[in-house]
Amino acid sequence: MSKLPVRFASSLSRLALFVLLTVPFGSAQARNGDTLQLFLTYSLSQDSNIYRTASNEQSDVYHMLGAGLLFDWKQSRQQITGRLSANTTRFAELSDLDFDGYDGQGQWNWQLGNRLSGQLGYAASRSLGSFVDYTGGLVPNTVDRSRKFVNGSYLFHPRWRVNGVLDSDTLEYGAVSQQASNRTLDAGEIGVDYLTPKGSRLGLFARKTNGKYPNRQVVLLSTVDNSFEQQDFGLRAYWAYDGKLTLSGRAGQTRRKHDEVPERDFTGITGRIDATWKVTEKLRIGSAVYRDIGAIEDVYANYSVNDGIRFTPSWQISSRFQLDAKAYVERRSFEGDPFLIGIERQDDAHGFGLTLSYQPRDWANLGVSWESGSRESNLENDYSYQFFSLSAQLVF
Repeated sequence: MSKLPVRFASSLSRLALFVLLTVPFGSAQARNGDTLQLFLTYSLSQDSNIYRTASNEQSDVYHMLGAGLLFDWKQSRQQITGRLSANTTRFAELSDLDFDGYDGQGQWNWQLGNRLSGQLGYAASRSLGSFVDYTGGLVPNTVDRSRKFVNGSYLFHPRWRVNGVLDSDTLEYGAVSQQASNRTLDAGEIGVDYLTPKGSRLGLFARKTNGKYPNRQVVLLSTVDNSFEQQDFGLRAYWAYDGKLTLSGRAGQTRRKHDEVPERDFTGITGRIDATWKVTEKLRIGSAVYRDIGAIEDVYANYSVNDGIRFTPSWQISSRFQLDAKAYVERRSFEGDPFLIGIERQDDAHGFGLTLSYQPRDWANLGVSWESGSRESNLENDYSYQFFSLSAQLVF
């Protein structure tokens, strides 16, 4: 007999014990506006298809325990915020996937006078990589990510503002089979915005990204350098109407050129539009439509063109209860194939999820989530899954 039900009951008892032991102490220590706050998180999850495979689906239960601190210090017009946490994840049956991770980030929100402001920050994390598009077999794949950035804006006229951004994003995979996807993206962006008295804005932007892949990718009997240069030019806007409807978005042309195998270069229109409709004081509906380039971990492609639509309604049932939902449909076209195998892979994915949150105290949050999703592909990469989770977070 499988040990899964027994271990599920054991993990559920841990969640109840976690809440019971920590709740009595929270009210004495949690204070609004604290410069330094501690937090504890615990989640118990069940996934019907851990490895995202079409056959031999492997279900498992796992629990995650995390702890960390939040930092928020403000002096005059300067603000420094930070977050540092560590977590441990243990699986009931797939113990090879047991994992210890971390997440740290710090940011300085700076301002000089009334016209010049910006942000300076750094973030680093270690997590367990997704098994979607994973080609390393049924073994864990750690993901180390770091990002550093600086941006600034100058209001040279009450209606006009110029902006600048520099950032660097590095991704490294632990699994040997995925290390050809290790990459560093160095980017710079400039732009100008027109501001209206009511808070709306319309602007132009230009962005250049250099993508460096230090490890050549083995494709059949050859190797390929996936490094590229990308340029984005376009419009961006934000519009607020009557306090009920907000629209934000960007649209423009993207050009990506690769150092090798130029047949996979991309030139096309990309963009995203987000809308939020405040139906009532308690009901909001969010939506997004997008077309963009996304990096992937497929053996035959290092990017895909993604077209999708997403809905995210939210209902504030009461001062303590909130219900959030999400639904999405996405098509991915794998145009970044370095070997041009002759059949362009296309994936169609869709999903739906619900999360019920309960805040019994200002310092405590409890949640229950359910999600169902599936993918259909023209190259036999189909899968479906069901996901369920219970969670608790306490802030001191």
